[in-house]
Parts: sequence; structure tokens; C-alpha cells
Amino acid sequence: MRSSLVALACLLASVAFAAPTTPAGQPGAVVGEIAPSLEGQRISGSAPVNLDQLRGRVVILDFWATW
Repeated sequence: MRSSLVALACLLASVAFAAPTTPAGQPGAVVGEIAPSLEGQRISGSAPVNLDQLRGRVVILDFWATW
């Protein structure tokens, strides 16, 4: 009985996390389309950088977190 409850809980959790994260009616990012405008802080702490300023250059964005 307990193992079937654990299996059911795991199944429900995986379904919940597999749900789409973009709101209905709003398309997500698509490969090949122009990236949306994005502004961020430089590591050096100097003036913020806007993605539009880097148009025409190769930009690598690294998103990470420690959980």
C-alpha cells in the first residue's frame, strides 16, 4: 500500500513539473527568432548592458542557480 502511494506521488509530481511554463496564448522562445530585449548587470559592476547594444555579436548567456 505504501509503495503504491509513493509511486502515485512520484507520478503526480512528474506530471506537475512537466506542465508548460509559458502562459496560455503566449508563445515561448523559438530558435531562429530575434531574441527579446534583455538588460543585465555586468560582473565588473559598471554600467548595465542591454542586449540591443550587442546586436550583430555572438552573445552567450549562462543561466545557473545553486539550489
